Amino acid sequence: MSQSGAASSVALARAGLRTKSTLVEEALTFRAFGVAWSPDLLYEAELAEASPAIRDLDAAAGLALLWAGASARPEAMGAAARLYARVLQHVEARRLSKEHQQAAAQAFFLAGMTDAATHAVETFGKVPLAVADYLRADLASPSATGESPSARWLELLSKRQRAHGIEPLDVSSARPDGLPWFDTLSCKVPERTGGELVSVIVPCFRPGDGLITALRSIVAQTWEDLEIIVVDDASGPQYEEWFARAKSLDPRIRVLSLDSNGGAYRARNAGIRAASGSIVTFQDDDDWSHPRRVEMQVARLNDSGALATRSAAVRARPDMTHQWFGQSPIRLNVSSLMLRRDALERIGPFFEVRKGADSEYQDRIVALGGAIENVPAPLAVVRLRPGSLSRGDFTYRWATPDRIEFRGAYEAWHRTLRPGRVALSLDPVRPPFNIPTRFELDGARRCLDVVYAADYSAAAGAARKPPQTGDLERRAERGVRQGLWHMETVLPMKDDRALMDLSWRDLIQSRDDLISICRTDDVFVRQLVVCDPTVLLINGDQSTSVQVEDVEVWLTPGDLEPTTSGLPVDILWISDRCQAWWSTRPRWVAAPYLTPDEKAELGELAGTLELGESRIWRP
Repeated sequence: MSQSGAASSVALARAGLRTKSTLVEEALTFRAFGVAWSPDLLYEAELAEASPAIRDLDAAAGLALLWAGASARPEAMGAAARLYARVLQHVEARRLSKEHQQAAAQAFFLAGMTDAATHAVETFGKVPLAVADYLRADLASPSATGESPSARWLELLSKRQRAHGIEPLDVSSARPDGLPWFDTLSCKVPERTGGELVSVIVPCFRPGDGLITALRSIVAQTWEDLEIIVVDDASGPQYEEWFARAKSLDPRIRVLSLDSNGGAYRARNAGIRAASGSIVTFQDDDDWSHPRRVEMQVARLNDSGALATRSAAVRARPDMTHQWFGQSPIRLNVSSLMLRRDALERIGPFFEVRKGADSEYQDRIVALGGAIENVPAPLAVVRLRPGSLSRGDFTYRWATPDRIEFRGAYEAWHRTLRPGRVALSLDPVRPPFNIPTRFELDGARRCLDVVYAADYSAAAGAARKPPQTGDLERRAERGVRQGLWHMETVLPMKDDRALMDLSWRDLIQSRDDLISICRTDDVFVRQLVVCDPTVLLINGDQSTSVQVEDVEVWLTPGDLEPTTSGLPVDILWISDRCQAWWSTRPRWVAAPYLTPDEKAELGELAGTLELGESRIWRP
């Protein structure tokens, strides 16, 4: 496989994964097979071993990566695994990139091709060590073998714990019917210790067996001086039995019940206010913590003088297998954050939003000049649950746009903070910056007069001109409510996601009359100005919550000329996307920054396409 070909096919696959674009998938399909079959037809053909002959091995590998990474259905993962197997009939595994090797090995396992997965993990050579270690464990698991837990499985399951000198994991062979292996996790409890009182805060909404698993793991901590505050986020009377059962586990456990549901971060803040420990940490309500987690994090907090500590975790499914496509089973556990109570006065509370506040909080600590020390030992097992709020927001190389928007907004705010100063009061607060509507606890629909859709990344800035800041200021002075909508364009092709440039983020942060929106925002827009039509070309296959009354699309001569990219700018396709998203056809307008000669050239290329004048909405 030539390196240049592999790079271009992988770049296409990554773009397809980020945008879920059928056009990108069709381009890879045609390059790989020379046919224009639909994905569904190719899935069926691949699974039936009746797909066309491969014309381009690079593109076929890229298509397999795309199918596996975007696999919402089992047949897509199966088709991806079989396509990788076909590629490997013609290409030596060592010639595959690290990304392809990991993708193929994980796809084989997730598609049930255990022999191929075993061969891959033992012979490929570039599969990351953590992925390889847990693939071996998964291949020996009861889920793969159909047998009872074996000594080999338990040994492989605890390889990382043993490497860090902590006690190995165990599961109960006498589990009740229907109880997942995850909920039988245990560990030999070593000698107890203690010292300062540590408050462990466990937010919980509508609990089940996972809460009991989580609390049993905290009760079993070697650090005895604990208060365990379970915060019931208004689960309802039908869950009172679960909370009563939770309290009965240990006298150190108490339940704090909230009157109304406000999400995990409001519950964390309520727990912090009720806590009496000099040290505070958190526990998710369905994860499992190793008995040494609190002890080792307290020791690191004391020895380092850092503001906070975190520990590593292993991700596992309920059946104690670990494969989440494209991801490593080992990660930093954001919910393991531990800090001293006096540090809270400097950092402030968690933002009371629906999701993402734990990442913001930890980045805020660093922005204020505080160090976070990481304990590398895997001191927790984090449950991978299908359909959970956080898991549903991420797949391989894809994330919901509100997650990306929230991160960009808080990072711009963090750049205004000064180390050593207090960021916020301890009273619960809403973020002091614009956030996506899906993050709001009780958000109302926004209404904007004009929104400018463009690729606002640094890479795209030179190619297409978004609105000028002077124009934005002049319209703001006239009371026009304006927004920016950052959407990635595939041209020029990029391997990784193109984020909004910092200069735009900082401009939005500095102005109250300009906001940034994203595809999932509940926003009504009087007029959408599409500064670059190619942003609709590859993003239009996803859904949007943005409602638009009028669409104006800026065109340049380059938009109507043939392209060698494999992704032509299809004006009819863009018009259809506008119709599908907003039930209206766009108005085509010569981009206002074109020279007279460029406007004349555009007119000649437009043919029968009617070009109008820009009429940006005015109050």
